[in-house]
Amino acid sequence: VESKDGKKRIELSSFEAVSIAKSLGKKICHMVISRFLERAKLQQYEIEDDEEIMEAPDVSMLCAIAQYESALQVLRSIGGLHAIAQVAGEGEITAVLALQKGCKEDPSLLLEADTYASIVSLFSSEKEHSHWRQDEKSRATVETAAFELLAQLCMASSKGRVSVAGADDFQNALNRGLEIVSNVVPESSKEEDGDTLAEKDVKDDEAPMEPEDEGTEKKEETNEQWQDDKPKPGESLITKVEDPKLLAAAYSFLSAMTPVPSARVALLENGQFISATSALVVDNKDSNLQFAALRAIAKLAPFSSSDGLLTFDSIGDLLQKTIAAEPDLPEGGTLVWNRNLYHVQATEGVLIVFDSLSAPKQKMIFKEVTGRYVKLLKSHSIAKATKMNERANGGELAYNLTTLMMLARGKDCAAEYFDSQLISSLVNTVQWRYDPKTTVLEEDVVFWDATTTQCLQIIAQALYREEATLAKAGIKLRNLKESVFMVARPGKAPRKAIDFPSALKLVMKNGDAAAKVAAQRILGHLNDI
Repeated sequence: VESKDGKKRIELSSFEAVSIAKSLGKKICHMVISRFLERAKLQQYEIEDDEEIMEAPDVSMLCAIAQYESALQVLRSIGGLHAIAQVAGEGEITAVLALQKGCKEDPSLLLEADTYASIVSLFSSEKEHSHWRQDEKSRATVETAAFELLAQLCMASSKGRVSVAGADDFQNALNRGLEIVSNVVPESSKEEDGDTLAEKDVKDDEAPMEPEDEGTEKKEETNEQWQDDKPKPGESLITKVEDPKLLAAAYSFLSAMTPVPSARVALLENGQFISATSALVVDNKDSNLQFAALRAIAKLAPFSSSDGLLTFDSIGDLLQKTIAAEPDLPEGGTLVWNRNLYHVQATEGVLIVFDSLSAPKQKMIFKEVTGRYVKLLKSHSIAKATKMNERANGGELAYNLTTLMMLARGKDCAAEYFDSQLISSLVNTVQWRYDPKTTVLEEDVVFWDATTTQCLQIIAQALYREEATLAKAGIKLRNLKESVFMVARPGKAPRKAIDFPSALKLVMKNGDAAAKVAAQRILGHLNDI
């Protein structure tokens, strides 16, 4: 059939594609690879190849077969992904998408016969004049799929990351990803936000000379004023997103490459990337992009500094907002996440920088942490209509939040939040988790068990204080002993969960060592009443 652009292509039914793949698949793949090898030999001797390889019948047939999942599995079983990758490296979108489908369950397949190199080569400067790069829509489609493929491989294994980072065209791919992200903040917006530090230094150099003492004072005042006038993370920046899918894919790739030193340095030293990412984290127009930008910030948090472009304080400001945020759930896109996973990313970043923040910022963040934990517990135990997919990652989030509580324990700035409300929520967690009828997602069991242990340790620590201190915090042992916690039942009225002393006895019988000791000490306090 003839497509809209005038090119002819082969169209097959699913049955025909599977039949051809089984009978001729191996032969077709061999022919396609042979064509690319022959072209490579001719190019080595600078001999022009008169034949357009993408118009060859075997190449067209391979693309037609690979459009169907069942036929693609046949090709995959005979090692046909390498042939598809060769075609994909020419910017043939059908081949790129087929490769994406074929490697979805096992991205490491891209490592076979250096298949990944064909995908990275799509960003080569030598392909600047390729037909698919001349059309913005085609280029965006190809690059989106390519970034997603590479991100899947690099997130799945360190070997994949190292291989991609060692590819000839890796730097081009990295530069393209940075370019896409940097374009989110228009130049006019950047100029309105003030001069960069380098520009400020140039202007200072061009300024008239002042007497030494007076000049020194003025320079210090100017630097302090510049620090005060700098826009806060994500504020005063107008974002412009032309292709959300391409931008999200670029973020996935860049985030996956942060463990690679050269890639990480390129991100941290790119002011436009930092500005654009900070702006998108707090821009709620597209929740998928919010999540993508947040993941990038969380990945870079371990490499932030006190005086770089990405500072502890700027990360703290951003993540405080994200812990408090209730982002809209995504309706589409390749990023699969929910609110819990969104907050998991935020809390992972906070865990890294928390001790480096000033006391006032620690206090503001911890306030959001305690509030988030109370909401999370309610969504798992009290809310009737919570869907299972909305509860996913809840255990991991609970563990991160209680770890932050352990980190903040003993800090003066957080002391006022270890009050009766927080301690009651921790007590209720133990009651809910050790209630015989409680059910938890299998993948979340280990996280909730660890969370419950930390809850017990925090409660035990909180009770080891003077009576006056406990009274000031509003903590009453009798209230804890008689704590009543209502949990939801599908289609029925709420019921009482197990009482706290009984839950503690179950912990002492079935819990881990740390949980058993903490439960024993708490029960000792309660029995003294």
